[in-house]
Amino acid sequence: MSLSHYLVVGQNGTILSAPLSMPGNWTALFSSTTDSLYDVACGAGLYVVVGNNGTILTSGGPPGWGWTPLSPAPTPENLRGVAYAPDLGLFVAVGWGGVPLYSANGAAWSFGTVNPPNPLNHLNGVAYRPAAAGGPLFVAVGNGGWILTSPDGIHWTPQTSGTSQDLRGVDYGYGSGLFVAVGAGGTILASADGANWTPHNANAPGTYLFGVVGDLCDRFVAVGGNATLRTLP
Repeated sequence: MSLSHYLVVGQNGTILSAPLSMPGNWTALFSSTTDSLYDVACGAGLYVVVGNNGTILTSGGPPGWGWTPLSPAPTPENLRGVAYAPDLGLFVAVGWGGVPLYSANGAAWSFGTVNPPNPLNHLNGVAYRPAAAGGPLFVAVGNGGWILTSPDGIHWTPQTSGTSQDLRGVDYGYGSGLFVAVGAGGTILASADGANWTPHNANAPGTYLFGVVGDLCDRFVAVGGNATLRTLP
């Protein structure tokens, strides 16, 4: 399934869509939930949205854009991020409780294993590097500088981030071959392997960075509080 629309998700079950060809033409979709939604991934013929209280919604996309809530939810914890690995055929969702979930079809979800676990460090974001880019690798980030890596989305290993700041977002840049994670205190970390992380200066001390996206060249864009926008390099 190829991506045909942009999707934006938010508070009170908000989902907005816009065709790739008309990025200024946004339409509100009925999500069937009032839970706040935090992230979306596309793959395996599905759009998958995650949010509070273990909310997982799936849709096959246009023309009707109907959304199916997963019931019962696989976890009562708030979910904050989701990613899809096309070469593994696997969705991974992360959130509170510190243990990622995985699914091959968006309907049946299972908990992965973290060794050693730390359920107090909530996870806030997850990104994936495909096999062709250097070997399959998921990276999940969370509170207290918590970083996990997994080659299969099932078995996870904690890594040393070098920070105790909460990390809120992570992405993989296909052009740079780097993972970049961002978070509280203007924190920006970069890594080629998910295990060794280098801090970068955001020139915005005290600013909470909420998300980051990498492009096909070598640039990342991070966004945060007080209308903060930062690029790397």
